[in-house]
Formats: sequence, structure tokens, C-alpha cells
Amino acid sequence: MMKKSSYPIANSKYIHKLNTIRILNLVRSNEPISRAELVKECGLSAPTVSRIVENLIEKRLVKETGSGRSSGGRRPTLLEFSGHDTCIIGIDLGTTQILGVLCDLNANIIAEVSRPTHVKEGFHKVMQRTSKVISDLQSQLKGNSQRICGVGMAVAGLISAELPQVIRVIGSGISCNQPLLANRPS
Repeated sequence: MMKKSSYPIANSKYIHKLNTIRILNLVRSNEPISRAELVKECGLSAPTVSRIVENLIEKRLVKETGSGRSSGGRRPTLLEFSGHDTCIIGIDLGTTQILGVLCDLNANIIAEVSRPTHVKEGFHKVMQRTSKVISDLQSQLKGNSQRICGVGMAVAGLISAELPQVIRVIGSGISCNQPLLANRPS
């Protein structure tokens, strides 16, 4: 029987994703930067770079910040990473505490929330408290100017290699067999 490869299939969707990551990293590390400079740096065609940049602007990960110097012709529009508009939540599900942190993509901590875990009350009660931590952190967002792009959770426990699920949380006595990727976007 042939072993399934863990490497992604290099189709056009995957290549587009890699190019998007590359352009986003170039903007982050060279801001402010123009589309023309991105074309020179990454070697992609101008229409491809423009399409990816427009997508990143739409996702509020990149913003146009003004005009650069012209060497003849139209002045280039400069681009910058927009890390303060998009946030992530990190959850550390420990045996005694549930610690949640809300930070922007520039790694600035916006809020922290901590609640006791009370593992003896069982898995579902712990998940309710975890959900409350996430809700409390979401309430710290600045109106419509910020949004959450993801939530990550650290759990010290035994995780199934075949199915993405927690089997047992270390030190808690909780045996849960709950999926890790419930409601995972495709």
C-alpha cells in the first residue's frame, strides 16, 4: 500500500496562496513599497501582483498610504501592512486556568482574560468557560475598525494522529474524544 504524501498538491490555488504569502511578507518587511517594486522583488507579472494586492487590500491586510517618488510618469501608490485592523485570539487551556489573549497582527497585546478551568465539572463546562473567554476578548475590539481572523488554542494533552481530536487532557482526568477542528472552514 502506498503511503499518502503529507506535501500539498501544487495546483494553481496552492501556487496563488504561496504568491499571496510572499507578497504579504514583502510588504511587511519593506513597507512602504509600491506595486512596481513588488513586481521587481518577487518576479511575478504586474497584473498578478496587482490582483493579489487588491485581494489583500480587500481583506484589510494591506493598505494604500500615499504616493511615492516618480522617476518619470505617474507617481506610484505606496503600500503598507495593516496589522492593527486584524486580530487573533490565543487560548491556553490549562488544568487550572484558561488564559486568553487578543492581539493584533503586529503582535500588540490588546487584552488578556483569565478564568479558572474547574476541570472537575467536565469537558462541556470547560468549553463553555473557554467560549466566555473568547466572547470577553471579542468585546475588546474597536468597533468596525478591527476584526478577528483566527483563534488558536493550546491544550496539553494526548491528540489522535488519525483524527484531529483531543483524546485526553493531561493532568485533568478529562477524557473527551472531541474534534479539534469542529466547524473548520474549507
